[in-house]
Amino acid sequence: MPGKHTRAAIKELEDAGWKVTYTSGRAHAYARASCPGGPGCCTPPFSINGTPDVDEHEAQKIRRRMRQHDAKAIARQEEED
Repeated sequence: MPGKHTRAAIKELEDAGWKVTYTSGRAHAYARASCPGGPGCCTPPFSINGTPDVDEHEAQKIRRRMRQHDAKAIARQEEED
């Protein structure tokens, strides 16, 4: 089970519309997160480590991916306008 910082970041992902698929729990990968724009939107799905060395760093990684997606979505929207 990941720490409180990672769990909070996962909740933010889910609230933002990302698809979070939880794994069986037998490996380091606790879950996989997919972009809300679907395949080919901006990033391939990424793994969320359930046993990171530093819980805060894993949460930062998750939030960084969300920001990257948001920035790309804004850029695509501006190109369409």
